[in-house]
Amino acid sequence: MVNSLTINAQKVVVTETEEKADEMKRKGLLIMLELDEEVVRREWQKKMRELGSIKTRSGAILVDQANMTSISISPVKLISTVQNNVKGTKVWYAIDLGDAYVTSTGDQVKFNEASKFLHDFGVALYIQDINEQIKEAEKVLANVVKEQERMILRGENLKNSINKNKTEKLRLQLKLAENDSTYRIIKIDSLQNVQNQKGSAENVEKMKRAVDIVKNKITKVE
Repeated sequence: MVNSLTINAQKVVVTETEEKADEMKRKGLLIMLELDEEVVRREWQKKMRELGSIKTRSGAILVDQANMTSISISPVKLISTVQNNVKGTKVWYAIDLGDAYVTSTGDQVKFNEASKFLHDFGVALYIQDINEQIKEAEKVLANVVKEQERMILRGENLKNSINKNKTEKLRLQLKLAENDSTYRIIKIDSLQNVQNQKGSAENVEKMKRAVDIVKNKITKVE
């Protein structure tokens, strides 16, 4: 059907016109619908089947024994066509009462009922088409909402990642500062150890000399 959403009102206008159908010109009623021909034809045939058994001949859709009690207590013959043109899809039908066709110059009640039948069909088809458009629009909306939710979730995840990164950065900075402090302490201890080692070495040498002095005393004993 119509693939794009519109805000323009779709009005079904029934007009009386003479058309050639099933090899013969007849007076009937016509509506023009801004819908795909294939869809209109399928729905019109479905509507005709509700009235009786249909057949097709020379491009016309025929119902030889149609039950339209609002127009006639006896079955009537319907001759119809569905055609595409630059304005849309044209649905035309004529009602053969047996002794006359339903026209504006004949029984006005029958003509009004025939017009209402065709008008109601067009309105129902437009409503069906709009409902399908609504379904498609709702699908698109659902996908857009889902994408928005995905983006929001990704935003939250990124925000959490940034916060975690900040926390980790702070932890590393504190650890680095702690390492620097530890390094300075170790450096001081290392320098002190060098001095201590030097002092210890000097004490060792002193003690060695003291021991040697004591040992030398033994050699002087007479």
